[in-house]
Amino acid sequence: MAQVGEIACHGDSHELFPKGNVKQQVLRLARCQKVLEKITGIRPVAFRPPEEEFNNETIDAIANTNMKYYLAEVGAD
Repeated sequence: MAQVGEIACHGDSHELFPKGNVKQQVLRLARCQKVLEKITGIRPVAFRPPEEEFNNETIDAIANTNMKYYLAEVGAD
C-alpha cells in the first residue's frame, strides 16, 4: 500500500456522521476499520467523512478509534 497510497475510512455507510451521537459514530468507524483491515491487512488510521460533514462528536470518535488524522478537502473560498 505504501507505494500506491493509503486507504482511509469513510464510514460504514454514506450517512452523515453528525446525525449520530459519539457512541454511534465510534461504532461506525470501528466497523469500517474492521472491514478494511480484513480486506487489506492494514488498520486504517485516517478518516474522511461523507460530504465533509463532522461535528465535535466526530472528532471524539476519531480519537476513540485511534485514528491519527482527518482528511479534508481544501478548496478556494
